[in-house]
Amino acid sequence: MILFESKRLIVRELEETDLQNFYRLNSDEDIMRYIRKPRTYDECVALIKETIENSKINPGFGRHVIIEKSTGNYVGSFALLHLENTEDYHLGYAFLKEEQGKGFATEVTKAAIPFVFKTIDKDFIKAITIPENIASQKVLLKAGFTEIGRMVHNGDEVLVFELKNKE
Repeated sequence: MILFESKRLIVRELEETDLQNFYRLNSDEDIMRYIRKPRTYDECVALIKETIENSKINPGFGRHVIIEKSTGNYVGSFALLHLENTEDYHLGYAFLKEEQGKGFATEVTKAAIPFVFKTIDKDFIKAITIPENIASQKVLLKAGFTEIGRMVHNGDEVLVFELKNKE
């Protein structure tokens, strides 16, 4: 099911048939260096199953697939996840190496804003990056987020960004 789209991208629910691409993305050390430890194949299998089950209970939350409209190719992942030790949610994204540098991160983040505000019961969206992830920080600022501080998330110090709902 399509969750939202932009000019060039479609974001849809994760399916079991996405396993090979999901694994390719999540096992790549270069892609994951700013996100988390790379995942094994078995971890990806379990995470897809968990995500599919959770999406039945909490539609819109979890990890999703990003497809390029013009090619139909898997280009990355978009996520709306619980922010550790808070009642807040954060959005995130990751793209295959060959898809980076095309403006997809900014495009999907901007397109996600209305979707996220319809999905969560909050008047703000958060996003986090580790301090070294300058490219992602630039994406968030271009999408209208403001840096509001730091916190520890999954054992790492992260910068916290926030975007308030203007409606």
